Amino acid sequence: MVSLSRAGVNWTYPFASHPVYHESQMINATFFGSRDLANETIEVFVDDLAYSSFMRAVDVLDGPANFTATFGTFGPYRLNSTGDASFSLPGMGAGIYSIYVAFENSSWPLSASPLLVTETDMDVSTPPATSAGDLLAVKVKLDDGYDGRPLTYGTFIVSAEDYRALTFNITGDGSRPGTVVNLRWNEEALSILGDSDIGWDLLARMLMIFPRDSAAALQDSVDGEVTLYMITEDDWGPGAYILTSIVLSEEGVVGLNQTEVMIV
Repeated sequence: MVSLSRAGVNWTYPFASHPVYHESQMINATFFGSRDLANETIEVFVDDLAYSSFMRAVDVLDGPANFTATFGTFGPYRLNSTGDASFSLPGMGAGIYSIYVAFENSSWPLSASPLLVTETDMDVSTPPATSAGDLLAVKVKLDDGYDGRPLTYGTFIVSAEDYRALTFNITGDGSRPGTVVNLRWNEEALSILGDSDIGWDLLARMLMIFPRDSAAALQDSVDGEVTLYMITEDDWGPGAYILTSIVLSEEGVVGLNQTEVMIV
């Protein structure tokens, strides 16, 4: 669960798994409002994901959101009797975007959500079920977009229960230095200041809070297809596990996939 909050404000994004789109794929979304917004008219703005604008849009930082419709304005859409509206957006290029929802002819956001668009789709092949203690092979293949670039392939697995136990809370006093990102995974916690540098040291700190029943694998390759291997432990609990696989280049996220694996 992702929540962003400061005094009097709390925005929550519960995802069963992370929504990901690839280039040129139609984006389908729903704005869930409240009944007092019934029959109002909204517009949807798509912009680059900029830290300050996004945090202002969700009231973690002070000041106007200052978002623009860099990638288009869509709508208007009429909210139904419960204050909801579904809409579709055309496919976009690879990148990380913000989707803002506002009343028609208004720049005051009702909702803000990040959107990840990868370069291409990818296939992930792995046994649908495996026994605790077995070696888990994960075959990752890019559908297209491979052009011989050096790529980094990564995959990690955690139980579905642990995956949904991860909480990501952002609180703030209206300033960037006063913003704190709090990650909690079961009994482990990590706090990151809003003006922290993003780098390998931070990544290493994040890996330290991974749950006990988890594994990860990483491999650099110039091929469009690799097989990664992860070692499970004999004492892993049975049940559903979430397998997340990602392919990175120097330019950004090439592909990302999530699938479910049963540990028996």
